[in-house]
Amino acid sequence: MFNNHSLMFLVLHFIVICIAADEFHPPETLSISFASRFHKTNWRSRALSHGDAVTVFNVEMYGAVGDGIYDNTQAFERAWNAACVAPKAVLLVPRKKIFLVNNLVFQGPCSPGFAFQVEGTIAAPKDPAKWNKKDIWLTFQQLQSFQINGSGTINADGSAWWEGCREEIHTDFVSCKFSQRPVAVHFGNCSRVTVTGLTITNSPNFHLTFNDCEAVKIRALIIFSPEYSPNTDGIDIGTSKHFDVRHCIVSTGDDCMALGNGSSHILIKNLTCGPGHGISIGSLGKFNSSAMVSTIHIDGARMTGTQNGVRIKTWQGGSGMVKDIQFKNVEMINVNNPIIIDQYYCADTPNLCRNQTSAVQINGVTFINITGTSASQVAVKFACSDTIACGGILMKDISLKLSSGGQASSFCENAHGITRGDIFPPSCLKN
Repeated sequence: MFNNHSLMFLVLHFIVICIAADEFHPPETLSISFASRFHKTNWRSRALSHGDAVTVFNVEMYGAVGDGIYDNTQAFERAWNAACVAPKAVLLVPRKKIFLVNNLVFQGPCSPGFAFQVEGTIAAPKDPAKWNKKDIWLTFQQLQSFQINGSGTINADGSAWWEGCREEIHTDFVSCKFSQRPVAVHFGNCSRVTVTGLTITNSPNFHLTFNDCEAVKIRALIIFSPEYSPNTDGIDIGTSKHFDVRHCIVSTGDDCMALGNGSSHILIKNLTCGPGHGISIGSLGKFNSSAMVSTIHIDGARMTGTQNGVRIKTWQGGSGMVKDIQFKNVEMINVNNPIIIDQYYCADTPNLCRNQTSAVQINGVTFINITGTSASQVAVKFACSDTIACGGILMKDISLKLSSGGQASSFCENAHGITRGDIFPPSCLKN
């Protein structure tokens, strides 16, 4: 029997598939019209159409059994190795079947234009003791001109990994029985990659991560884990550039999206987020490290019931810079911290966090058309370093009210910038 949460998940999945069939032209606002977005094009047929004739490598032809019980790790390896070297190849995971696999590394380089088509379900072992590795479940590395798409599901089945986890209220500090919990899907050293249409769910740790990647398109993903699942970030990007992320729905126990050190030229459009911790740049500068993040543009997002809305977080003692950041056209619905810059971030126990004089510099951050409701009194919070203040902040057309009614407020510490248009709550920036 479906509960309300299950029904909403299915509806959201239907919406994303409809959007994915529409060439990904983003609307000006986040509202979605079923009539205007739905096309008769069959998503599976469309995803398998690559223009010229292709060779389909069905994993079942290499010994895979989709009963949810049989271990298909070696069968998937055989199928990948055969398809990887073939011209115009599609590796197919057929629909309506569940294929259990253990930790896998999908190694490139492969022939240009190689596609991994997931229509069924790829599932991880339920028992953590049966995992072969404890860091990453599915790894894709050294791939160029590669796409992974389909209407299927990648289910990391992480519930057993979450046992004994405890999160401090309104912080990012989590202690768990398993100190090392694996990432579900990781891309490393890849370029010209497209990820489209999939559902990724129940990761033991982060769901989808990228490092040392370039020219990546992400379209119409659903990423879903329970609100109580610890550190289950949706999409994390680090040491990577030139990403285009559109029409994704993320509901997890941590950041919906996180942009880490080395991220640059990232465009995010029409993201639906909640529950979770919102969109975060950082954390940066931990252990006195240097960080550089630049040219991150978020245009169109809806945050519902999240711990944070749009956030930049840095540790004391770091160095480097965050610059050219834009948050635009974001709707907040009962969000705890709708707008927040925190240069005093500390996810460890309080006695390990000490005051330091150096900090990652934050300069050139724009907030445009941020509207909705705040669950906390302070809807706008800029807590910046005593020695390296935040500068170049622009706020334009801000309207944030308390969810409970009444007036919200702003808090500024060492934050400098200007405002344009109507600003509510009133700005506390220093000119």
